[in-house]
Amino acid sequence: MNRNFATQFTQVIPFENCIPYLYRYEDEHWIEDFFNNGNLFISSFKNYKKYDDNQLGDKHEGGSINIVNGNNGKQVTTYTNVGFNEYSFCTSTVLDDDLKKTFSRDSVFRIKDPLNFMIEIANSIPRIQSVIFGNCLYLNNRIISNSIPSALSIEDLKDDEDPNKVSFEKMLNAASPSLTRHRFFLKHTDYQHQSEYRMLWSVDRDVDQGIVLHCPEARQFCERIK
Repeated sequence: MNRNFATQFTQVIPFENCIPYLYRYEDEHWIEDFFNNGNLFISSFKNYKKYDDNQLGDKHEGGSINIVNGNNGKQVTTYTNVGFNEYSFCTSTVLDDDLKKTFSRDSVFRIKDPLNFMIEIANSIPRIQSVIFGNCLYLNNRIISNSIPSALSIEDLKDDEDPNKVSFEKMLNAASPSLTRHRFFLKHTDYQHQSEYRMLWSVDRDVDQGIVLHCPEARQFCERIK
């Protein structure tokens, strides 16, 4: 009698993300206030839109064109804005004196452990819903385009009660493949030299202004750079 024996091994493979050191460019007196007193300013998308200096701000922050392409040549295109409910903290992956000039700042500090830094900030903001973080995506146009394997049809988007109207819910569902979290990180290639790494804390309310947090616990994950 012939017998075949098969042995299966289950192997757990870890996937680990190594976040780089991050650098926050700021005026020295604010950095001293952070390391001495634990105070840190966290901004917002609305603040970025107010800056006249286009290296510090971006009038189009949070806006994107979102395209879903069907396999029949039809597409759904939407324009959206995000960032209404987010506190934001912008850093760079690059340590370079030239960036001090770019940001009109005179000093910089290093975030050695960005993940634990973000956790401590999250612990200091009430009613947090999620934390989003990552490198900014630099494109010539703020366009997110995705293709789907199925066809798109205007008939599928019509309102069930009024066929002369398009259903907002159906339109949103059809557009969903392009409504990704990448929308929070889109920047024009004009900003590429900044090498921005963005941290966002989403809350359950509108964020009109930034906030000065008292978070001395975050200091242990940072260090001064002279």
